[in-house]
Amino acid sequence: MKDLQTLTEREFNTTETLQLLKASGSVFWSWGVSKIINYNNEGLLLKVQGHHHNGWVFIVLAWNDTYTVHYLNQRYNVKDSSSEIYFDMLTEEIDRKVERIDNYKF
Repeated sequence: MKDLQTLTEREFNTTETLQLLKASGSVFWSWGVSKIINYNNEGLLLKVQGHHHNGWVFIVLAWNDTYTVHYLNQRYNVKDSSSEIYFDMLTEEIDRKVERIDNYKF
């Protein structure tokens, strides 16, 4: 887990970001979140078990106030990343990579 430090940029309020994600209700919990870790106030680490991704989601805040999301395997190696994500698109972006299936009915 020590290599995660190389992926961080700045400190931020991880609790506030978690509240934003949880506000989606069933979308957040559909990711199969089983662990939530505040990584030195520089990242939010979620252990997920979704349809598309099983492993970790590591959320960091960039200096330009956008989020970068890294999708990690069980050993914390980066499988994929998305950057330049504004706060109002964060939940949708993570859901698209972790769980979303286009045929879901709302």
